[in-house]
Amino acid sequence: TPVDDRHATAGVRVGDRVHDVTVEVDDGGALRGVQLPRWGNPDGGRHALHTFGVEMGDPQDLGGLAVPTTLRAGWWPGTDRWVEGEFFRAMIDRFEPC
Repeated sequence: TPVDDRHATAGVRVGDRVHDVTVEVDDGGALRGVQLPRWGNPDGGRHALHTFGVEMGDPQDLGGLAVPTTLRAGWWPGTDRWVEGEFFRAMIDRFEPC
């Protein structure tokens, strides 16, 4: 389901539940981010579903594909708590298409 010019949400069934997964693309159609509910306890309390996200940046043309070469992942994307919730970063420096 389109949300706006850059975002779309899909309901993804996992078992008996449907989870909303939202993707973000840039003006060129490159993937910029994904948000979804993820089971965890980022505050150290009881486990529950919390908003989790991955930001993708610096897309490079690798083998004819726009591949994001930087990734950041964590809890509470798009909020002021993103800095404390981020726990994973990666950089793609090589890509080999199958």
